Order: sequence, then C-alpha cells, then structure tokens
Amino acid sequence: MQRGQLLGIGIFSSIVAGTASMGVWQSNRYFWKVDLIETRRQRLQEAPVPLPRDISAENVNAELEHRQLAVEGHFVPGKTFYLYPRSPPIDMSESKGKVSSGGFIYDLFERANGTSVIVNRGWLPKDEMEKHMALTTSRPPQVEAAPAKVQLVGVMVQGEEEKTFSPPNEPKKRHFFWLNQPELAHAMMGKTEYTPILLEEFNDVLTTAKSAQELVKKHKDQYLEFYMTPWKHAMYAGIWFSLALMGTGMVFYRFRSTAVAKKVAKKL
Repeated sequence: MQRGQLLGIGIFSSIVAGTASMGVWQSNRYFWKVDLIETRRQRLQEAPVPLPRDISAENVNAELEHRQLAVEGHFVPGKTFYLYPRSPPIDMSESKGKVSSGGFIYDLFERANGTSVIVNRGWLPKDEMEKHMALTTSRPPQVEAAPAKVQLVGVMVQGEEEKTFSPPNEPKKRHFFWLNQPELAHAMMGKTEYTPILLEEFNDVLTTAKSAQELVKKHKDQYLEFYMTPWKHAMYAGIWFSLALMGTGMVFYRFRSTAVAKKVAKKL
C-alpha cells in the first residue's frame, strides 16, 4: 500500500473516529440527563425542609437545589423589582386574549434571624405588570410597626449569565433585563457582606390564572423540563453513530476498491 493511501486512510479514519466520539458524548449526555431529571423528581417529591440559617449564594449547598425549602419571615416594603420582558412560565393559551409577554416580580424577604432571601413572586402580563410597577414606584413604602409573618415554600434557583447582546439592567428604574443576582441584591439591600439566594414560589397543581391580576407561577413539574431533552440527546447520538457507520463503509469501499483495482492492473 502506497504512502498516499495510508495518509488518506489516516485522515478519513480520524474523521470517522471524531464522528463516533460525538455519538459517545451524546450518549453520555443522555444518561446524565435522565439521572438528573430523576434526582430532581425525587427531591421535589420530598417534604419541604427548613432553609439553613446562614445560607447565602456564596456558601450554598448543591444538595438544596431543586428541593422544596420552607422559610419564615416578612416581605420588606419598597424592595420590589421587575424582570422583563419574559414569556409566561406556563401555557396561557386558555387565558382570555393573547398573552405572550410580561415579567416576573421579585421581592426582598427578611427572615427572623435578620438574613434575607430574594423571592420570585410570579409572573404578570405586560399591562398588569406595568400597572403594578407604576403603583409601586409612585407611593412611598409603608413600613409596618410589626410586619405580618409569612411562611412560604419555594425552590432555590440560580441567577443568569450575561449574554453577548444582553442590554444593561436599570436598577434605578427597578427594571432588570437579565437576572444578575449580585446586582439585584445590591439594588435591594445596598452594600452587603453576602448575596441572598433566590427562591421561586411555585404551584403544586397545574392551573391557569383566574384573572389577569393574579400572579402566574411555575408548576412543580416544570423544574424537570429541559430544552435539550433526553430524547434529543438520543436522536443526536443516533445521527452521529449513523454518520460514523457510513463513513467507515465509505473508507473501506474507497481504499479497498483502489487496492483491488491496482492488483488487477498488475496482473494484466
């Protein structure tokens, strides 16, 4: 076999090997995603656990993620911020009118021990959210002598990473385009020694908003959903393995047929 043929076999074989490795990677992602969904499902089915006293974004325990967490305290007046534009967290096709855009409402929640948590209260359609924002910014915060204690259960989530074309947030206007957790904490609390964690309130039962003014919250099972589903990983793995198999056949046919042709030519 000539040197050129060996070089060609090496180049095409490396391409086939790379294609097969992509199939292996997607297969591993499939099993990882299946295990991740099952882990989240088990955690969400467990009874709520009390939120640790000294928890913050800097020392958060990964075991608490996507687990029902119970917290007691009160909402701090005048510390409401808005994350928009965002699509609704649930299917709004059955609601009155076409609802496609709105925003999430975030409030500062102070615990009995003095530490704070940032809570995602839910989603409102654009018109209702703008009314809520106008009402919040137009009146001074009403400080109660003895704020009513509230017990809530939420799921701990993480902030977002800035994208290439993410516009700058506007904390002075209480408007966030993307969820910058440290920036939101600073806007709510000023300079602090820690960054509060983010909790999302959710619904145990999948329901639609009864009125436009009602906050729309995620259903618990939505924390098990991913854009890249296990089925997609399996599909991509099948595509990569199919390409690797076809590539193997093409390499074998191309160089095998060339070698046979040369042998026949020599005999003639």
